[in-house]
Parts: sequence; C-alpha cells; structure tokens
Amino acid sequence: NYAIRTAEVVRYLKDSGKNFPLCERLLACGLETGMNCQELFKGETAEDILRKLALYKIKEADYIIEMAVYGGYLTELQSVHIREDGEELIKLLNATV
Repeated sequence: NYAIRTAEVVRYLKDSGKNFPLCERLLACGLETGMNCQELFKGETAEDILRKLALYKIKEADYIIEMAVYGGYLTELQSVHIREDGEELIKLLNATV
C-alpha cells in the first residue's frame, strides 16, 4: 500500500504542473520500500539488511514529502496520509526485529 500511495502522490505532483524536482526520487523510494518489504516478509533474504534498507527509504521519502510541503508543492493535508502510512510501516518493520 505504501508504494501505491507514493506512486499516487507522484502522479498528483506531475499532473499538478508544479514540476516538483524530486518526483522520480520519491517514486524510487516508494518502489524500493515495497520491494524490500515484499522480500523481507517472504523471508527469503537477509532480513536485517532488507529491514534497514526499507526503513531508510521510508525516511528518505518522508523527507522528500516534507520538502514538497515546505516548497508549496503539497499541502500538509495532502501529505498526512502517506506520512502516516510510512510511520505505520516503520512500526511494523521494527516489530519484525
């Protein structure tokens, strides 16, 4: 869900015509988070590395979203749900330790 919500935010940013310069980086963070979590929860790969990578990408995406808000590309209200999803995913990932 986090990767999908990230893609939806990127689509909104592109469709809004505001040309947020970090759209592609945000999309990459969302996709990499989704891929790492998928592998982690399958239990087929080095769990600690995947968990740390996923946590890092969520935090990077959150920072990019924060920059979009401060830059006027998104409003606080528009960023709330994806940031909450990120926080929930961080809690879930930390519970897997």
